[in-house]
Amino acid sequence: AENIFLSVQKWGNEYLLYLIDPGYFQVRDRKVRVLINLKGKNFEAMDFLTKEQIKVKGKEFYVQVPMGLFRIVKVRAFKELEK
Repeated sequence: AENIFLSVQKWGNEYLLYLIDPGYFQVRDRKVRVLINLKGKNFEAMDFLTKEQIKVKGKEFYVQVPMGLFRIVKVRAFKELEK
């Protein structure tokens, strides 16, 4: 992630990403591109507070961080069910 303060916490088999707007002097909404650097091919992301699903394409996704605020995003890998 760029132009954002990022902290990551492992939580069981999932990860919590804390995305915080760092703009003290240039406060604005931030569109953040997050690259997933984990093993696996299939991932899901969800806003931890609102439970909103975030579309993951490959190993990346985009989220909007409101000006002066933060978002907490839960990321996890999942295996596709065998048919």
